Amino acid sequence: MSDKPTLVPAPQLAARNQAHVPGESPAYRAARNALLIEEIELRRHLERVAAQRRALPPAARYRRTSALLRRRARSGYRRCSVSTTR
Repeated sequence: MSDKPTLVPAPQLAARNQAHVPGESPAYRAARNALLIEEIELRRHLERVAAQRRALPPAARYRRTSALLRRRARSGYRRCSVSTTR
């Protein structure tokens, strides 16, 4: 058996929605339900992406004493501060 919970399809969840605006038209309700379905699917997609990010292996470490810093040292590169006051 899978560890993943079975998710209720988004259209079925939207159909269960009991929050209605008084006097809303059927067209408005249909549009709101379509939007709700898209929002549910978006949240599910974001969670899948977050799970993929969490499952990434550790990234390679880099050291600050890289070739760039050595090139800067050879070129005479120096940090300087710029003051706007006179």
